[in-house]
Amino acid sequence: MSEASTIAGSLAVAAAGAFAGAALLISAVDVPAFEETSMTYFYKYFPAMYKRAARMQGSLVMIGAHAAAVAAAKSDDRDTTAMWAASGLLLGSVVPYTFLVMMPTNKTIIKQDTSDECEQQALLTKWSRMHFVRTAVSCASFAVMVAALVRTSRRSQ
Repeated sequence: MSEASTIAGSLAVAAAGAFAGAALLISAVDVPAFEETSMTYFYKYFPAMYKRAARMQGSLVMIGAHAAAVAAAKSDDRDTTAMWAASGLLLGSVVPYTFLVMMPTNKTIIKQDTSDECEQQALLTKWSRMHFVRTAVSCASFAVMVAALVRTSRRSQ
């Protein structure tokens, strides 16, 4: 395995791990806290959180997916190449999922055009389920990347 592949793989693991960790924090900590407080708090918090999270998570996905592609291209083992390629595609898939599936709900929440607490709760529930898909996909991608990096390190010994 080339040094470039090891460096790219390490970068991919770091970016995917940071993305998955942030997504897991939102799904496991933030959403339950929102559900225990008033919807007013969620609707005040979401636009500021969303703006910051979108920049950070978008960057992490692009770095992780591209680094995984480089690791795949530089790998000399067919199975490890497939693991890097699959994990990079999996991580990258959260971008179209976010734009095509989640964005309408995100925009509705950001517009804050409802004051009906039941409707607000329904939007939070819908959003949290969609966000959990991103969490699961990113955690799976991260796990495959870690396995590819371990496999690479064992093959080079």
